[in-house]
Amino acid sequence: MKLRKICVAIILLAVLLLSACGDNNQSSITLFSKGKTEYTVVCASNASEVVSSAAVSIARAASTVANAQISVEVDSGSAEDHEFKEIIVGETNRVTGIEVPENPNDFIIAVSEDNLVILGGSDEACAKAVEYFCSELLLEKTIINRDYTYVYAHKRTPIITDNGKVEEYIVTGEFDAAVLDNVANALFEKTGIKASSAQTDTVTTINIFIDEETRSNTVRFSSIDGNVNVTVPSKIAITQIADTIRNEFEAFDEINLSGENSIEVEYPIVALADIPDDVEVYFEGKTDKSPLEYEVGEEITFTVSLKADGETVSAPMFVYEIKQDGKGVVEKDHVNAESGSAVIKTTLEAPGFLSLYVAVTSASGTELKGVSPFNGGAGASVTKITQSVSEPDDFDEFWQGELAKLDEVEPTLTIVKDLSENYNGYNVWDVRIDCVGGPVSGYISFPKDAEPASLPILVGYTGYGVVGLTPTVRSNYIVFSVNAHSIDNDREPEYYNTLARGELLSYGFNYKENLDRDKVYFKNMILRDIQALRYLKTMPEWDGQNISLNGGSQGGFQATAVAALDPDVSYLYTGYTWMCDLGSGSAGRLPGWQPDYTDALRYYDTINFARRVKCYTSITAGLGDNVSTPSSIMSMFNAMTCARTLNFVQNMTHYYTPPVSDTFTISR
Repeated sequence: MKLRKICVAIILLAVLLLSACGDNNQSSITLFSKGKTEYTVVCASNASEVVSSAAVSIARAASTVANAQISVEVDSGSAEDHEFKEIIVGETNRVTGIEVPENPNDFIIAVSEDNLVILGGSDEACAKAVEYFCSELLLEKTIINRDYTYVYAHKRTPIITDNGKVEEYIVTGEFDAAVLDNVANALFEKTGIKASSAQTDTVTTINIFIDEETRSNTVRFSSIDGNVNVTVPSKIAITQIADTIRNEFEAFDEINLSGENSIEVEYPIVALADIPDDVEVYFEGKTDKSPLEYEVGEEITFTVSLKADGETVSAPMFVYEIKQDGKGVVEKDHVNAESGSAVIKTTLEAPGFLSLYVAVTSASGTELKGVSPFNGGAGASVTKITQSVSEPDDFDEFWQGELAKLDEVEPTLTIVKDLSENYNGYNVWDVRIDCVGGPVSGYISFPKDAEPASLPILVGYTGYGVVGLTPTVRSNYIVFSVNAHSIDNDREPEYYNTLARGELLSYGFNYKENLDRDKVYFKNMILRDIQALRYLKTMPEWDGQNISLNGGSQGGFQATAVAALDPDVSYLYTGYTWMCDLGSGSAGRLPGWQPDYTDALRYYDTINFARRVKCYTSITAGLGDNVSTPSSIMSMFNAMTCARTLNFVQNMTHYYTPPVSDTFTISR
């Protein structure tokens, strides 16, 4: 250890020595049988200012505390001349002949050449020597003779494998050398066995690696073929191995890994402040049963944990808020997050869903940036959630009339740009197709060598916004990526920004337009979507049977509408489907993001389209989505009659998918 650090520890010894030996009568210090009262503290010439000042303080305190005289001597010799880990109290002769302990946990207290010599293998060992000397020797008035020697050797914990006691080992693993050295040092401190510098047949290998099957906050020791495997559940846990060995090995008489034995040792929870910047910190939330299986009035229990690389992470506090259908905010509070987890309980008094928001805060309650909050949810009696406002009696009549108007416009294709040369083996076209209310815009792609009647159709619809699209190619598919608007693709950003600030500003949200079903922006959007499919069905490459539609958010609304209005669609997938249950505000449900309700918007409610879908449908939704809320998705699912599957993802919002989450499925 560094001399200056050991100096600090032994100067502390001298201070404690003076205090322990002195009394109100200023009795003299007697360290040796000679009864000396004048002593010298030896400091190295390169000792820090802190050490030198402390030595001077001892000299000043000696006369007032214990009526002894202590002088300070600076040893000008080089560190190579004296490699003692000590400050000698007594004579100034440094030649003691006592070896410094090899193990950093061991220490020696001895009298040699009329000097009191304190030697420690480390700063910590010197601190133990101080404690022992003052509590066991001075306070019991033990006489220290010239031949006195006390050696403290810490308890060593042997490691046993199928090959017997480990006598020598090498530490390996795909980690920084500093990490491996730290583990080797910790093993030496606790076992007394030195690490080998080279691998041989007689040397045990201690392999350190990550195994995600290892329990969180646990280091696991096991043996394979006489070697030792040390496994942890994550990358950040690697830094905990050495400290775990130092702190926990003394609890075992031996680490016996022979046969199929293994030992798991828990290490302290990692603090948020200690997580590296390149490691994502996130929430993981679970309910005590499926969040879709609670009944009205049943207690709902959430356990929310802060995680990093699979490890539970300690934080100052969590702040949380609970909202419920029909009630809005019902609870808001904060909880201590030192354990990294919080248990939150609530109930629902009517069929519906609740949302739970949890965020990390400082001790003062300020929300910390850089950690995505938990946005989760659960429902009660979810199969009883129904549409808030009934559909129009003439819903089918209205849309059949619009389709009849579309029949009058041939889906004539114009190739705006042929991009095929950029896609090996595919025809890729930027296209426009004639339609009512403006042309269809998008990209069509399909394999160049496709045989007639050989390819299924796949149509993709986009979310809310004003953007240009990029082509999508799929082997063995005709793919049409449909733009939600009659606008150009592959234009400069300012083109789209100008539209978004002007002509298409907040499209679909104009309340005045939405009072008239014929002026709702989404009418022509849906007709363009249908016209796109009508063109695809004229392509000779289509197999005549298979049509798949998909889209997320606004794209899910579009895909559902097309599947309802075109009976040839064979498969429908939607994610976090938008525009469901547009009258939900009247039922008091948690509001999503959607146009203000009007009677005319009932003709565009996704639920009314979904009720008419005949093909198999797969739906994905987030239990934390505040745009397309769980209640709105559930009411759509309950209204459908086709074969269908709904996958609710815990802690998923409209824009965020957690790195780790649970999915809950309902199929009918």
